Amino acid sequence: MTGVGLDGILQRPALREQVVNRHCARRTAAGDAILGKGRHLAFDEVVNPREAAQSLNNDSDLLNCYGTTAFLDSLHRKNDFRGNRRYGDPAMFMTLRSITAIIAGCTLLLSAIPAYAQSWPLRTVRLVIPFGAGGTADITARTIAQKLSEKWGQQVVVENKPGGDTVIAAAEVQRAAPDGYTLLLAINSTLTLTPHTMKVTYDPVNDFVIIGQTTVVPMLVLVNESTPAQSISELISLARTKPGELNAGGPATVTHLLLEQFAREAKIKFTWVPYKSGPDTTKALLGGEIQVGVDGVINNLPFIQSGKLKALAVSTSTRLKTLPQVPTLLEQGIRDQRISLSHVMLAPRGLPKLIVDKLKSDLQAVLGSADVNEKLTNVGIQAAWIDGDNLAKSFPAESEVTGALVRELGLKP
Repeated sequence: MTGVGLDGILQRPALREQVVNRHCARRTAAGDAILGKGRHLAFDEVVNPREAAQSLNNDSDLLNCYGTTAFLDSLHRKNDFRGNRRYGDPAMFMTLRSITAIIAGCTLLLSAIPAYAQSWPLRTVRLVIPFGAGGTADITARTIAQKLSEKWGQQVVVENKPGGDTVIAAAEVQRAAPDGYTLLLAINSTLTLTPHTMKVTYDPVNDFVIIGQTTVVPMLVLVNESTPAQSISELISLARTKPGELNAGGPATVTHLLLEQFAREAKIKFTWVPYKSGPDTTKALLGGEIQVGVDGVINNLPFIQSGKLKALAVSTSTRLKTLPQVPTLLEQGIRDQRISLSHVMLAPRGLPKLIVDKLKSDLQAVLGSADVNEKLTNVGIQAAWIDGDNLAKSFPAESEVTGALVRELGLKP
């Protein structure tokens, strides 16, 4: 990072963003030196701008200072900084009043941080999900939202933003203010798979704070009642007699990838049809648009119980309590199990740590409650909390695995 003066930080959005996102304010020895002079000074007489800018990037002890954006904008509009040249050009002059204002202002704002974060939320929180109503993500989000609303005394409103293989919802939340009032209940593939299969407008590593994993979603391999297959082996035999003639579908690329790795191992071929949600997939199966589906339990359970759909396998390593008669893929000889589906809570980058910690604590408590576990288990969803710090360490490896599989299968963005 090249050295710049404070005027450069104010005028260059990328550098301002570093200050704002870290909400940083620190009274440095250089600042004290300026105050001690008591006169107008060339900025680079007492501060090496390269070192000052680098400290913004590297100092782990930087203090949070909420509201720095408005403060810096105000100073810039008042033109308290004399001159607008970068380091290396003629000196940028600053008044004693400017330096004092910066330190005093950030100190004042700093003192408000704990109260702001501890009293959050003070109004309605939006929980955006990248799928339509009625699917596993929707049920998970609404179950969690209800409990958090009760806990916080503020409404948590679920907003469905389907489409674009979760990219539309993710991009909207990525652009939102990092104030805790816009959250995303995504799936793990939003960060680890989708960037390998399509062009995304967000950085999966740097644009989000990962709060934590909330739930794991077992996926079923389904056929409709008119498809003459009662097991995975019979489906494989049928597909070999009709290569590419059987239509298969599901919501999101992760279901496509699961089916493709199964088809590759079994040496068969399906024609894939994507859908925006689980209910859309179920409707297509029942209507005969597709013969094979990959989806969660919740939308399909009544039709499995009535015999209109047949569940041939489940993607998890063990059978489900909800459908104990359905064997796993592994039991039926399909050993390539690199793909999993889970729900993950995300927030825009820059969310204050106190709010991150509160979200983690409250989510963990909600997911640990007996009534939430029972409600989710009954529809084939498993509460499975994993802290976001651990996910941030494991997701890069998961992304490498899924990226390699995408390339092996020829699924290109």
